[in-house]
Amino acid sequence: LLNWGKNTQWAGRQLMVGLSLPMAAFGAAAASAFMEIDKATTQLERVYGDLSTTRQEVDQNTEAIKNLGSEYTKYGIAVSDTISLGARAAATGATNETLLAATEQTLRFATLGQIDYNQALDTTISLQTAFGISNDQLAQKIDFLNAVENQTILTIEDMSLAIPRV
Repeated sequence: LLNWGKNTQWAGRQLMVGLSLPMAAFGAAAASAFMEIDKATTQLERVYGDLSTTRQEVDQNTEAIKNLGSEYTKYGIAVSDTISLGARAAATGATNETLLAATEQTLRFATLGQIDYNQALDTTISLQTAFGISNDQLAQKIDFLNAVENQTILTIEDMSLAIPRV
């Protein structure tokens, strides 16, 4: 009976450590991820639109960026990174469909070329403003730049450094 009690106590300790420590680690990771997403969302809401922008429009576009972030998690991109990128695009004056297109194509461009999001955003904004490329044409231009990278010695990073200067 004494051995049974000791074994039960030992099994209880093992279960407690085996279940509670992983749960605590998961809780800490979830809280950290939530705080990053909340910080990025607040940043996006602060810079989106102008004085005439309604709260409903801000909420609608914030939700669209979050959905885009959820879509791009399958490519290994964190939702908080997508929202932060959307906030940087919104800070340049992009709204509605332009904001979504700029964010999505910047994510594609950065992923294809394995470059920094800031550098990819600068290139995307340069393509849209300096060269007058519309949202519909932006995906085609990024596909073209990827094809150029595949066929030449140039990398997307080289092109992303050159396009804003041009």
